[in-house]
Amino acid sequence: MHKRTKVMLGAAMVSLFLVACGNSAESNNKSSVTLGLNTEVASLDSLKAQDPNSFDVQATMISGLYKMNAKDEVVPDVAKGMPKKSKNNTVYTINLRHNAKWSNGASVTADDFVYAWKRGAEPATKSNYAYILQTVLKNGEKIATGKMDADKLGVKATSKYQLQVTLEKPTPYFTSLLTFNPYFPQNRKFVTKQGKKYATSPSTMIYNGPFKLKTYSQGATSVTLTKNKKYVGSTKTKLKTLNFKVIKSTSTGLNEFTARSWI
Repeated sequence: MHKRTKVMLGAAMVSLFLVACGNSAESNNKSSVTLGLNTEVASLDSLKAQDPNSFDVQATMISGLYKMNAKDEVVPDVAKGMPKKSKNNTVYTINLRHNAKWSNGASVTADDFVYAWKRGAEPATKSNYAYILQTVLKNGEKIATGKMDADKLGVKATSKYQLQVTLEKPTPYFTSLLTFNPYFPQNRKFVTKQGKKYATSPSTMIYNGPFKLKTYSQGATSVTLTKNKKYVGSTKTKLKTLNFKVIKSTSTGLNEFTARSWI
């Protein structure tokens, strides 16, 4: 299986797990769940991470345009519906829900996606998955080689809640790519203000997904998240707290599993 596919499936599994835990937590009267990770979370910046664990944790906190459902189907998340495609399948028009919010109260807008994608394609950002943007979106390869400015990337906001994406060539799996973390939104004003500190601690990150950070530092062996009260979306969970714990030893993991009643 391709590495990219594995990462995407990992993020999808976390989303499905949240729904499942919501139902189980209600029946068992539990409000907290702990999940094991085999390595530390390297980064919570959706453009800087490259490991599945980081992507999985990010997927609990950030909602993209689309997500995968229990049947491995692409369904709308922040998007209001499926994309409208041009006749040659190179231009996608995507409308956004008007009620999606960041945890600081700001609306999630088309510009949040435009900013994130251009930031990801910009070589100076040093995004580990920049090629997923650069090889698909119009002008991406020229941007990658420094022949064109990132502002020329094939994406623009045609209104506050409408996104227009132009591809270099027809890409049948493009809608599936939109569920992947490098295509997640980022709030320009907030990220710019935080600079290099962005997504390195709970206070230097904002969220539009079901959970938000309570405790986290780079290299830490545990991450704690709490329910994001500003979240508006289709992912349902009864959990109030979600914990990720780094357990590198398989024997330790087994002991932890048998000692806990997680679900």
